[in-house]
This record gives sequence, C-alpha cells and structure tokens, in this order.
Amino acid sequence: MVPSFEKRVRAFAIDTSGVALVGILAIGVSPQSETLSYVIFLSAAFFFYLFPYFRNTGQTLGKRVQKIKVVLKDGSQAPIWLLLLRDTSKVLASVFTAGALLVGIPITILYMFFQRYLIEGIMAGATKG
Repeated sequence: MVPSFEKRVRAFAIDTSGVALVGILAIGVSPQSETLSYVIFLSAAFFFYLFPYFRNTGQTLGKRVQKIKVVLKDGSQAPIWLLLLRDTSKVLASVFTAGALLVGIPITILYMFFQRYLIEGIMAGATKG
C-alpha cells in the first residue's frame, strides 16, 4: 500500500525538524567555537538522514514514526543506493525551494510597494501613434 502524501511530508518534516533543532542547539551551546557548531550540525544531518540506511531497516526516524517502509514495486526491500539517492534528491529539492522563496519573496514585496511608480514610468514613456 502506498502511503498518503501527507504521511510522507510529515515523515520528511520530522527528519528535517530534528536536524534543524540540533543545529539551533549547536549554535547556542558553542557560540565561541564555530567549528564545533558545524561538526555538531553535520553529525546530526548524518545521523538523521544517512545513518539509518546503514542499519538493517533503512528507515529514518520520520518514516518509523509514520510507519512508512520504502520498498520496490514487487514488495522486496529497496537497495541502499536507491534509498540514499531518493532522500538526497529530496533534501536538495527542499534546499533549492527554500532558496527560491528567499529570493522571490523580497522581490514580490518590493514590486507591490513600487508598482505605482513602475506603471507611471511605463505610461510616461508611451507615445500615441
């Protein structure tokens, strides 16, 4: 049975929230040592995203909480490389989406504030003819 989209999103949110919380705590715990913060954050990312695939089940914390097991279409267990590729592409897609939002939202807000001046400039340069 294929899990619902909501269950898959919740599982990904659990994993991502775990990494984010450890990252925030790492910044607060070690404000003097930036290197230690990076080490703690990267180790959290490793243990939340990659480490479960080297165990026997291949399920992250979020998938275990939501009771999701990734298998092939014939019901057999998926190979580790396929699971890693799947989750890596999922994480990269979320990072690119966050970047697009960080770029797009300020541009949209600026456009909303300066729309009147933009239209005035376009109309001032228009000629009838």
